[in-house]
Amino acid sequence: MPRVQTETQPSLQERYRVLLDIGRVLAGTHEPDELYQTIYEQASRVIETTGFYISLHDPEQDQGTVVFLADRGRIERPGITYRGPVIRAIESARSSASARRKRKAGAGKDDGAGEMRSAIAASLIWQDQFLGVISAQSETVDAFDASDLGLLVSVADLAAVAICNSRAMRRLDRQRDEYQQLEEIGRALSASLDLEEVLQRVVSVTRELMSAQGTSVWLLRPDGKAEVASSAGDPAVPVGTCVELPESLKERFADFRDPVLLDREMAAELLPPQLLELFPGQSVISVPMLAENDLSGVLVASHAQQRSYGRREVRLLERLAVRAAIAVANARLHEKVRLLSLTDPLTGLPNRRQMDIFLEKEFAAAVRGRPLSLVLFDLDDFKRYNDTEGHQVGDRILKRFAEVLTEHTRAMNLVARYGGDEFVVILSDTSGAGASAHAERVIDNVRQDAAMNGIGASAGIATYETDMVDPDDLIRAADEDLYRAKAKRARRAG
Repeated sequence: MPRVQTETQPSLQERYRVLLDIGRVLAGTHEPDELYQTIYEQASRVIETTGFYISLHDPEQDQGTVVFLADRGRIERPGITYRGPVIRAIESARSSASARRKRKAGAGKDDGAGEMRSAIAASLIWQDQFLGVISAQSETVDAFDASDLGLLVSVADLAAVAICNSRAMRRLDRQRDEYQQLEEIGRALSASLDLEEVLQRVVSVTRELMSAQGTSVWLLRPDGKAEVASSAGDPAVPVGTCVELPESLKERFADFRDPVLLDREMAAELLPPQLLELFPGQSVISVPMLAENDLSGVLVASHAQQRSYGRREVRLLERLAVRAAIAVANARLHEKVRLLSLTDPLTGLPNRRQMDIFLEKEFAAAVRGRPLSLVLFDLDDFKRYNDTEGHQVGDRILKRFAEVLTEHTRAMNLVARYGGDEFVVILSDTSGAGASAHAERVIDNVRQDAAMNGIGASAGIATYETDMVDPDDLIRAADEDLYRAKAKRARRAG
């Protein structure tokens, strides 16, 4: 039997007038939680209800989530989820009514409340897109009639528009915030020209931005292999790890510029064992780093739990990778220019400028008490040999002598070309006796080296003394000792 209208119930005409007002109210509400509350309040203006819920559909996850629940005036946001068939059944029905429900109020909570005996539901649809469902419930059997269901469908249509508008506004706000954040990140990355510092900032920012368990930057080497240049997380992929990328990944990164999204099962099929061992967590997203349209590396973020990456996350990491690639390219260029300015182009050794920087630091340490010695080498009769044999042969001799010096000098010390055929070795934490032994070893090896074409070497040795004022005093002392050594050699030869 049709329900008898009471004095407290608005007429159908009044209800539809209220619908016009509901549309205006919902159109002005954009914050999600506030919007869900408003949908419930506005629906209650035209439909008497004891319970009410809003469930939204996520097409990427194929999952519905109850985002709002009202039960006898008590408001909850339970986050109850359901999947697949239930969603499609609701979507295909468009609207439905039920005379009796077995589920207790409160979405399964046993709180002693009575049963909801009537329910109506309407799909939230906008431009053929299924957004979810709203439902009104009552403890009374046959509490709703066809007009109530029609009104709920009308409210659902208005609510669908409001939800889409809210999402659009949030998307614009998020895109604006992301743009501003990425611009700030880009400026922060470009603020440093130190490659190591830039790489550390990249992994740190990526981990924070993606809420990732681990992040890493893999840079391509000239031999085509990928090397971990920087990483962060627990566990972090060891820096320096080098692997051969599968051709399928190289093609995807280099040719198609596509991101790679993997879970543990997919990774086992795609990655070689060596790379699979480095697979952190259960899910990983990798995007190419492109510098001047060339693949320079890969930016990776991983998560401990298995998950799906949405378009927003992929887009965000891609944009970050672009800025990271530019910052890395700038740092590499700066490093190359810096090395060129500090390196002798013929021998590849540090030049006098770099020597001065290193010696100033070591001299300061010597003033504080650490031993320091300096050996100044030059090649015997090199000018005459160079004029006789030609500069190309002379250059080969200089390069070979630089190699001998490097081979017989510890990495903690510095070998530099001082100028012409003069070379300096700065020996940190080394006494005068140690410096003499080093000089004799180098001179003996030069004498025995066939590539030196019989050219010998002389050495002047100086050790830091407390009366020395600056590094020039140490160089001057070595130069004087070299002069004495060459004069002694000339006397012997005469």
